[in-house]
Amino acid sequence: MKDPTPSEIMLEAVRGFHAHARQLLAKRKPDKAAAKHLMQEAQRLGNKVAPYLPPDAVLRQRVVADDPMSEEEWERLRGPSLLEPR
Repeated sequence: MKDPTPSEIMLEAVRGFHAHARQLLAKRKPDKAAAKHLMQEAQRLGNKVAPYLPPDAVLRQRVVADDPMSEEEWERLRGPSLLEPR
């Protein structure tokens, strides 16, 4: 098993921010302020990983979006060889 690249690690962190924001919004009393803060952090990290994604990838646009992606959308957009080798 090969070690993950820094880009893969950052992309997984973005995915975690999206998942946590979704959980905050799914509560009976949604914490919109905390979810917004998490999505801002996801955008910052997404801007750092976006140059390493293929230019035509929808995921490249979605990692910097301000609405959290569902797990199904993550699985659909992220393929096994999505990140370009450096």
